[in-house]
Amino acid sequence: MGPAALAAAGLLSDDRVARAGVAFAVAVLDPALHLDLSGCYRKLGDLGRARAHLESARAGMGALGDDEYGQLIRSGLDRLTRHLGPG
Repeated sequence: MGPAALAAAGLLSDDRVARAGVAFAVAVLDPALHLDLSGCYRKLGDLGRARAHLESARAGMGALGDDEYGQLIRSGLDRLTRHLGPG
């Protein structure tokens, strides 16, 4: 799932989503995707990959606004960080 999801996300662009009638920057999807992948890898017991995707999610957090969606992703990142503990 991980590589396929990342590859599909790589095909998106702001122009492409605008043509589909969606009004947001594609960059706001990246932290959520990596957060989801991190959670999946944690459940599989692959903590190294879980932490790597958590770092990728953290790196993209600047794209998020201070709205409900941004707060949801930030709280998910905080929760998963606590579950993973120190690396």
